[in-house]
Amino acid sequence: MLGALVLHQMTDGKGFSDAQVFLASTIAGQVALAIENAKLFQATQDRLRESETLLAVSQSISSTLDLRETLQRVAREAAVASGADSSGAYLLDAAQGVIRPFASHNLPGWVSEPFQRNPLSLRAFPLVQEAFDRRTSVFSSDVPADPRCAHPAVRRLAFKSCLIAPMIVKEKFIGVLFLVWWQKAHAFTPEQLQLMDGVARQAAMAIDNASAYHEIEALNISLEDKIAQRTRELAEINRALEDSHRKLQELDRVKSDFLLNVSHELRTPLTAIKGSVDNMLDGITGQLSELQERYLTRVQANADRLVRMINDLLDLARIEEGRVRVTPTLFSLGGLASEVLDSLRPVAAEKSLELGLTGREQQVLVCADRDKVGQVLLNLIGNAIKFTALGGRVDVELAGEDDEHAGVRITDTGEGIPPEELPRIFDKFYQVQLGIQAKAKGTGLGLSIAKSLVELHGGRIWADSQVGRGSTFVFTLPRRPQIEDRSGAVRDAARDT
Repeated sequence: MLGALVLHQMTDGKGFSDAQVFLASTIAGQVALAIENAKLFQATQDRLRESETLLAVSQSISSTLDLRETLQRVAREAAVASGADSSGAYLLDAAQGVIRPFASHNLPGWVSEPFQRNPLSLRAFPLVQEAFDRRTSVFSSDVPADPRCAHPAVRRLAFKSCLIAPMIVKEKFIGVLFLVWWQKAHAFTPEQLQLMDGVARQAAMAIDNASAYHEIEALNISLEDKIAQRTRELAEINRALEDSHRKLQELDRVKSDFLLNVSHELRTPLTAIKGSVDNMLDGITGQLSELQERYLTRVQANADRLVRMINDLLDLARIEEGRVRVTPTLFSLGGLASEVLDSLRPVAAEKSLELGLTGREQQVLVCADRDKVGQVLLNLIGNAIKFTALGGRVDVELAGEDDEHAGVRITDTGEGIPPEELPRIFDKFYQVQLGIQAKAKGTGLGLSIAKSLVELHGGRIWADSQVGRGSTFVFTLPRRPQIEDRSGAVRDAARDT
């Protein structure tokens, strides 16, 4: 529940019609979808900024193996990324149970010198101990009122807010990053805490690398090999961060294309709904006239189209979030295919298409989620009808591929798919280019959803096509119950008995 769309009828005794209620509900649904898309876009932007910050930290510290220089750079990058007034890097002295300042950014000497003489005790500064115990960043938005910050030295500094991010490497605590806001309190976000955890991990790795370098230098053991190994590790980290950065940029572009595509596809039906309802309210159609029926039919058709598009988007979201689960039962594949064909015959009749079903006499049984398999069949057969010209034919063939799997083959006499586009037809939001500039109508999600549902059952889906000679889509389903192991792979239950 995101909010409410409130409409007021100002004329006494005049209520809202069912069509008005339906229209308002449809518009409210689209507004909610737009809000969710905007939030998703903002989250993507935040992830991009986080990736850029971590990449900057990695590049900054990978150019030196001097420990003090490394921590100085980390402190500066952490302060800049979080907007803190000052920052410091403190290393743990496990024997004494204290943390000692090692490097800082924008920290006055009168602040750091006392801590050099008297390091902070973990017991006397519970906020630091909490960060070590929880292994994650902790903060205090109101230091003067926070009992965890009751250390006398901390009270004398009189800063408003602070954040402590533990530096951990190989399950070992080596220190903390200490960020301070002097003048006014700071409101911390989960994203900021996550970012500081990432910066602290980079710092811990850099300290580990620097320490290893100095140990090797002191002992003079395999100096060149060790330095080369650490350099390669840092280079791999940089490459991984750069790859992540590029992927996030691509995701940002895809989301932008998605928003544009959805906006374009929803604008036409909404305009039709609005125009029809406006005309009805203006009294143009009269009392249930032929014209009124035509407008109502148009409203219904466009609303149905919107529902299908929204359902596709919701299905995709559920699949990507891992919230879709299959409930296998044993059923006749032929019976289900016959039901789907019967539901689509009126659509095929509008284009004078012939629908055929072969292989039903074999009584092909599968163990799968009947509703989800029906969704796959409805999608694939509906696509075949959609892309087959007037007077064509769509055939559905059932067969037992082998003892373990059954198959469904859907063949049409449509225009076919160009060979260069065939490898991408199951990608999200991808639409086949039908002409020089025209693309097929829709969101480009149907085949991607069908592929995901088939693979959830442990089956496969593929397509063959020739331009001008039609297309064939084939998918397989298990004949016996499947189980999922801890790695997420689907396995045949019968072989485990």
